[in-house]
Amino acid sequence: MAKMDKISKRLMIIGCAAAILAIIAAAVLKIKQQSLISVIAVIWAILVVIRMYLINGKNKDYSQMLEHLSKILTEENNPERYIEMCNSYIDKVDDDKFKAMLKVNSAAGYATLGRYEEAEEVLLDVDVSALAESHKAILYNDLAQYAFLTGRDEEGRKYVDDNRQLMLKYLRNKNMQAVFMITFAFDYYYKGNKSFAKQYSQNIIDLIEKSGSTTTNDMTILAKLKDLLVKIEKLSDDDNSEEYVDALISEDIDKRLNQETDEDEDVDIDE
Repeated sequence: MAKMDKISKRLMIIGCAAAILAIIAAAVLKIKQQSLISVIAVIWAILVVIRMYLINGKNKDYSQMLEHLSKILTEENNPERYIEMCNSYIDKVDDDKFKAMLKVNSAAGYATLGRYEEAEEVLLDVDVSALAESHKAILYNDLAQYAFLTGRDEEGRKYVDDNRQLMLKYLRNKNMQAVFMITFAFDYYYKGNKSFAKQYSQNIIDLIEKSGSTTTNDMTILAKLKDLLVKIEKLSDDDNSEEYVDALISEDIDKRLNQETDEDEDVDIDE
């Protein structure tokens, strides 16, 4: 059962208290039952409107916070300030779900600096139950990825195995798949799936080199995946993946990636 947000809890208490007062008043004033029901219905309708107003206002504030954080990390390229502002917003908001998401985001700031141990500490402190499904997938993916990038391959494989179906779901999402490809490049290598491990590694290498990024994290990923490619080439050409469904999912992703690449080549974009 999903946790009730704080706004809903407070309005529920207010609504119950108002309903009780209305019942007491009705008994004292001898108001008809039908009129009492109408009064209570009006009270709840007002509270629903208030809830929508408050939540929409908070959502607007949260969107502005996320836009600000994105600008700091991408346009300003300032991961130190990004971490600082994430922590500032975490202290400022009182929404447990948003706090948890901000913690996941702040871990990305540490990772950008190559500070994987600190990033991992932040993720392990997150209340996973407060996260939306997509952010849970990101959290487990990042934990696996940091393990692979720091040479703790068995630990990385365990994170993937324990959360495979959830992570595969977002590997299929074209807006998120690049982050998951890094992790699955390692995972498919260890499962003996040469073609998919190679494809994912090369896709990410090409993406980083094309972007011109020189962050510590991207340089680490680039070096690790180039080393991984050497190991992948030594695998048998016969794919021995234990997860046939994984292979079908991966094949679908590769087809869409190739299609998108072909489409991009036909379009001229003015910088």
